[in-house]
Amino acid sequence: MADGRVRLAGSILSCRGLLRTDTLEAVVSYTDFPSYASIAVPCLVLTGEHDPQATPAFARACAAEIPNARFALVANAGHIANLEQPEVFNGAVFDFLSACEDAVPE
Repeated sequence: MADGRVRLAGSILSCRGLLRTDTLEAVVSYTDFPSYASIAVPCLVLTGEHDPQATPAFARACAAEIPNARFALVANAGHIANLEQPEVFNGAVFDFLSACEDAVPE
């Protein structure tokens, strides 16, 4: 998981000219992340097949650490899968939400 955070920090730092430096430094230096294992709500970890920031391997690793998480890969999409493949993205989210709704007792 640390390599993903390093990649994220690099991506954020590459935006230095676009964002406030103090905000970037705060995001990059933050280390008090809770354990993914403590997430106790339904979770969908979704990424694009060609996402350079949230790579499929990183997203799968995240999903593996979250109890009962569902992983979805959007084919032929990068970091903005919701815009690149909206039907596939929406279908994955709809399926996830439907499964959550079905799990709620009446």
